[in-house]
Amino acid sequence: MVQCRNLGTVLALICLSFGLSARAADADMMKQLMDRVNALEAKNAELERRANVSQSTNAAVDEAIKKADDTQAAVNVTSSRPIKIGGYLDSSFQYNFNQPKNQNNNLRGFDTDSNGYNLHLAELTFDSLPTKLGEAGFRMDLAFGTDTRLFTAQDRITFAAERTNDFINSDLKQGYIEYIMPIPFLCGDQKGIKCDFGKFVTWAGYETIEGADNINSSRSFLFTYAIPFTHTGTRMTYDVLSSDCNKWTVGAGFYNGWDNLQDQNRGKTTALFSDWTPTKWFEMVNTGMIGVEQTKDNRLAFLTATNAINGGDPTDPTTPGFKELHKGDTLLGQLDGGRTMQLYTSKDKRSRVLLDTTLIFKPFCDDKLILALNGDFATEGGNKWYGAAGYAKYQFAKKWYVGARVEYFNDVDGARTGIRQVLTEGTVTLNYNLTDTLAARLEFRHDHSNKGVFDDGKSGTSGLGGPNLNNPFDRKTQNTVMYSWLYKF
Repeated sequence: MVQCRNLGTVLALICLSFGLSARAADADMMKQLMDRVNALEAKNAELERRANVSQSTNAAVDEAIKKADDTQAAVNVTSSRPIKIGGYLDSSFQYNFNQPKNQNNNLRGFDTDSNGYNLHLAELTFDSLPTKLGEAGFRMDLAFGTDTRLFTAQDRITFAAERTNDFINSDLKQGYIEYIMPIPFLCGDQKGIKCDFGKFVTWAGYETIEGADNINSSRSFLFTYAIPFTHTGTRMTYDVLSSDCNKWTVGAGFYNGWDNLQDQNRGKTTALFSDWTPTKWFEMVNTGMIGVEQTKDNRLAFLTATNAINGGDPTDPTTPGFKELHKGDTLLGQLDGGRTMQLYTSKDKRSRVLLDTTLIFKPFCDDKLILALNGDFATEGGNKWYGAAGYAKYQFAKKWYVGARVEYFNDVDGARTGIRQVLTEGTVTLNYNLTDTLAARLEFRHDHSNKGVFDDGKSGTSGLGGPNLNNPFDRKTQNTVMYSWLYKF
């Protein structure tokens, strides 16, 4: 805008100059000029006033728009949070010095191949988990490879042997929705309760499904037999303490059971969780679970027993499947004389109880030296199993560390491994980080059992030329070596 505050003075001087040069000033002409100058000044003042009003209005509008945007962002916080995409690849070569005829590292979890290469796990993760009160998000892990046959939901398979004998090449390892719920009676609380609903990895145990997050490449007997892998249901966690020098998270979960998507009986499993880090060098994690887990699938029996729809008589005790349907089961429904049964019924009403504890020590308050101890005790219907594993990791160079594990597992009644036995093992792992995302590992492991459960490749043969079926496994020890590449991004 052109400023005209001194316009009158300038014009007056110009007029005076003209008057002096012409020597014929005209009073009327001067008056007209002054009137026009005054009018121009008044008009300029009015224009300035309007401009100031317009600028104030624009500023107010801008501020209102900004506040509206901030309010919308606060209400719809998930719209701007990105989805994090990650992944993991685990490939290895394994060799068993026993050279077993069944080409299997007996009683192992993921590293079952006795002589060959293996793609254990190829995983894609999609993560948009919430970070603030009132936010909602999700986590989804898609898993492929031979490792999935062990941790896949057991209701996907027909017979127990399929878990290790069949190649199941894909699984939804995790898939859950998370919401941070405000606590009504704690108005000043900014942490809230994290609520997960779906399928997720168990709280129990020190080791994880992804080998890159473990000290060793192979998994312990406790990881393989003592605890579950995943749960389907709902769980909640709350940070009681969250300072840098004192952290404590507690949680509770309600699940269908161990390693299943659909419930296989009428009961549910309840879990309690505590993760306490009172200092930078010590952490204690406790998990407890209780629930009925034994199952019997009555779907086929129910179909056979209710073939009255196709002409049979469901009230006739000679109906195929009738006795099998009722023997040892609890009547759950009433239809046509009490022949309706739930698809799944428990064949043992006594609960499975698991207590899991992990202690982690970091003497230098960093990852240079890590010491850990994991223990499990479980009981179910008079059967019990328990064990302990000790871990050590020492980072002796920037890219190098050596790790070790010693373990004891007692399957007192054979409920987990299929035979009453005591298993021990010792493992040594050398790890080198080629890059920030890629690690190479060389591992040696020695297994021992008080029973003959390992194949030495030298057992007698039957007349058919196969292993001696009366004594196919007659060795109490097993030694293996494994070379792995682990990539995580």
